[in-house]
Amino acid sequence: MKVKHLVLSTVSVIVLLVLFISFLQPQLETWGISRQLASGETEQAKERIIENIESKSRNRLQLIEKYMISPAPGAHYDIYVSPSGIIGPGPEAAERYFTLEESAPYLLEYLEKGPAGDTHRKAADILSVYYYGEGDYENLSLSLQKAAARYDNNSEHYHELKLRDIEQAIAFRQFDAVEELTDQYEKEIPESYPDARLQIAMLEARSYMLQDKTEESLAVLDTAMEDYWEHERQLLEEMREYDPDYTDEFQDESYYLTVAEDLKASIESMDDNAGGASIEGRITRSDGQPLANAGVFLKDEPNVMRTSPSPFDEKYGTVTGPDGSYSFHGVAPGSYQVQVGLLLEQVDGWSWPADMYEWVDLEADETEQYDVELTPLINISGPKDYETLENETITFDWEDYPDAASYTIFLGIETDDGAGSLSVGFMEEIPESQITFKADDLYAKTVGFSFGDEEWDSVQPESLLAFANVHGSYFWYVHAFDEDGEFIGQSNGYRLKEETMGALPFFQLQEREMTEADNLLMKGKVREALALYKADADDIHNLRMITRINGLDENNEEETTEYQKRLYELAPDEGTLFHIIKYYFSAGDWAKTAKWFSRYQEEVAVGNQSSYVKALYAITLTRLGELEEARDVFREVMEEDPSNEYIGNLLALELYLGTDREKVLEMAKKNKERFYEILDWTPLVEDLKSVEEQYLMQALKLSFEGDEEELERFLADKDPALRNFIRELKKR
Repeated sequence: MKVKHLVLSTVSVIVLLVLFISFLQPQLETWGISRQLASGETEQAKERIIENIESKSRNRLQLIEKYMISPAPGAHYDIYVSPSGIIGPGPEAAERYFTLEESAPYLLEYLEKGPAGDTHRKAADILSVYYYGEGDYENLSLSLQKAAARYDNNSEHYHELKLRDIEQAIAFRQFDAVEELTDQYEKEIPESYPDARLQIAMLEARSYMLQDKTEESLAVLDTAMEDYWEHERQLLEEMREYDPDYTDEFQDESYYLTVAEDLKASIESMDDNAGGASIEGRITRSDGQPLANAGVFLKDEPNVMRTSPSPFDEKYGTVTGPDGSYSFHGVAPGSYQVQVGLLLEQVDGWSWPADMYEWVDLEADETEQYDVELTPLINISGPKDYETLENETITFDWEDYPDAASYTIFLGIETDDGAGSLSVGFMEEIPESQITFKADDLYAKTVGFSFGDEEWDSVQPESLLAFANVHGSYFWYVHAFDEDGEFIGQSNGYRLKEETMGALPFFQLQEREMTEADNLLMKGKVREALALYKADADDIHNLRMITRINGLDENNEEETTEYQKRLYELAPDEGTLFHIIKYYFSAGDWAKTAKWFSRYQEEVAVGNQSSYVKALYAITLTRLGELEEARDVFREVMEEDPSNEYIGNLLALELYLGTDREKVLEMAKKNKERFYEILDWTPLVEDLKSVEEQYLMQALKLSFEGDEEELERFLADKDPALRNFIRELKKR
């Protein structure tokens, strides 16, 4: 072999070796890790990832990004739980294998050496949540400063990280650090970042609020908001030099200006001699285990179902410490719901059974204790695992739950080939952990309707047939309540591991056979199916389907009600009876509403009667002039309905029937309305002091009688306090 060939061969081997080490080996490692994860060898794969990172493998930054940063939820948490409902989780939850604690040291390396950009910024956010939960302000601030050092002051990430650093100093009540960081940052903000100046002013205002410096807080906000508007005015003038017709639509839509105005209103709402409210508590499981690093948010009524990318992007957002504790201080008095942000591993096999009407009323200079306790999920025994049921009866069975006095069963159907679902409460006040129904009881139940577009005949057929669809897939879950009616546990929740999975609550029901009309409906031929159902309107199933399809078109209400009455005679059912009552109530036929409610009282057990139906009857009684009986019914409704939806109706009746005004006022104070909105009737009742008695009585009388035109004429020149009270009353 010639020397030159030997040299070339040696060089080729070296090049191939370098190529292998530089490119192929990392890819093979990544491929091997992916294979292990796919085959369920999670712990082995994790060890391999850590080994590669700590050995300074060339792909260590990519491994940190792929397995520790990218799978972390974009909004910091997988699910957000509040009494009003659950939001999440995202698809990335299934790909997360490392906890915050395991990831933290490697995220620090990524902040120093990883490429700047969105992923880098996300790593900083994850670390800030982790260190906050650990109560480690020093490392939290240091990590944010390290991250910010990777950008110049023309980068949005730079400003976001600088503001986050100040925000954390406020959260830890490091007020000297707040002042120092603020002074430094204000010198670095370019003219092209007016929003940043407004944001820093809001942070300063929050800092002053926590120090009970209300005047300083308002002053810094006023100055910043005026500067912001001045900047916008100058920008508008410059633009109009080029285009005289130019209008700045952005001004009225500025997010940060809206937040600033909201913050200012909150500060101004505090009494001159009173500070903010405080709330504190712990988030734990019922076995005593605390949930650290959980997000906690205070949500007022307009924002109760909104989430933010971070707990620190909220006006009132924080993270629990190692013992699960959290606190908020300097909170504007008002009504709030607590929303909790959790990772799936924190709720695996657990849930927070929160009542949807559970609000916290915070008052100035007072501290409210509010603890959140997760309870274990209820295990079900059957029906389960997609079993097919063909008998005339169905038995639902689940475990006895500690301290449970009663249970409620919910049933649901899958739609869109499993992509969606609809569910409905089936039976309440079940005393034991087992109950047997007839299959026909399920056939009678509706679950709501799902439409493809706005046309009524585009309804999804499976939502119309509901449990009568033998091809359908159904699910069920159960809620447990204690002796006081408090919600204490549920079977529906997140089950991720084999030991928490349990039986799957799915089943199929094939006791009946599909009819020709059913098959037409399943093909989307709604009108043809309706005609066939109507051809045999003495059949119970056909009548059910006629009322459901006919009921989709509000122009058919009268005809639908006649079919419902026929159906009720053949197969008495509370749901059918409700629709009949609702029709006559909406039509203003008070005599027939009262007649059908009498049947409702006779045929529905007292404990199972709907508070909503009772409220309709109480309103009917006011229209019929039976005011004292109406008051008695509304009092019953108030005892049963935690939303206090009809407190205004009761207050009006109490006033009209001569109840002492102070007692009425006290009733309003104790019973805030918490239905679609929170309404405190207290100021509305207080303001009636300025209204002459004769005018109040006449307005209430006209309101009870439902004479809208005469009521409007009467109120035209009366005290605004009276008009406001009646206006709110008319909404109910």
